[in-house]
Amino acid sequence: MNMHDPSRPGLPASVTEICPGAIYSLGGVLPADARLAAWIPRDVRGFIPFQCYVLRDGGQFLMLDGGLPVHRDEVRAGIQALVGESHERRFMMTRRELDTIMNLPWIAHDFQFQTLYCGGDLSPIDFFEKMDDANIDAHIKTLVDTPFEFLKPGPVGKVGKLELEMLRSPLMVLPTFWFYEKTTRTLFTSDCWGFLPQPSSGGPRVRTPSNEEITGERIEKFLSVKFDWLASIDNTPLSRDLENVFDGRPVDRICPNFGCVIEGRAAVDRVVEQTLLTLQTMAKIPRSSTLAGWNYQPESPSGAGQQ
Repeated sequence: MNMHDPSRPGLPASVTEICPGAIYSLGGVLPADARLAAWIPRDVRGFIPFQCYVLRDGGQFLMLDGGLPVHRDEVRAGIQALVGESHERRFMMTRRELDTIMNLPWIAHDFQFQTLYCGGDLSPIDFFEKMDDANIDAHIKTLVDTPFEFLKPGPVGKVGKLELEMLRSPLMVLPTFWFYEKTTRTLFTSDCWGFLPQPSSGGPRVRTPSNEEITGERIEKFLSVKFDWLASIDNTPLSRDLENVFDGRPVDRICPNFGCVIEGRAAVDRVVEQTLLTLQTMAKIPRSSTLAGWNYQPESPSGAGQQ
């Protein structure tokens, strides 16, 4: 049985087993359409999987993000199939955005999650970090009554034999954190590296792409619409931070919130290599103003100024 077969007996179609008995993706797909999301390049074809992840082992169940509200039924079916007799149920978020936490209230309530974890350590200036902590507190309590804890980058605990580390994402717009699982050598990258679509709505959701599918041009198209601030700046510090993520951490697969899971050490190495080259290229791209050529002239009220 192919471990990447979403139709594996006993699992609903919305679940893909990524690492046998340990890591799963849950969610659905939407057509690749720039009208659907501003960060989808216009020439992308196929279908974009949107997913959250479950790690489970030894009676422990951990969810990374909650998926899209439009995929509520798919996410629910996946949790029901995987939660089993787990005695410890936890939820971690990589970002506090709609595609990661809008399903959280019913997930935490219906499946009796004991603890939620939020990323912290936003700013080296204590004043702003405390403001963000207070904002998180108010935000989460509005959504759900489950106790939550703040996490800082570094080791964040185990799920059975699985061991997670939180990493500060070098590529982000809002506070974003990646997670590295040491045993399976899996990197969860939130909203980064979602450039690989499915060829059809039926999958596969996990792919080992060819070199022709992992090019600087393709990566640049996604980065330029998702992280447009990378243009015309010195990206050397970001490149260094990205290299540090992979320094001493062997990665066999990249698991983004959207886009296919990228499977295989060689594919991962090429993604990193091409991304580093792309950061150099984007640094040389002139920044264009979004207001260029725009001349706003409000209409006068009817009859205004007339004698």
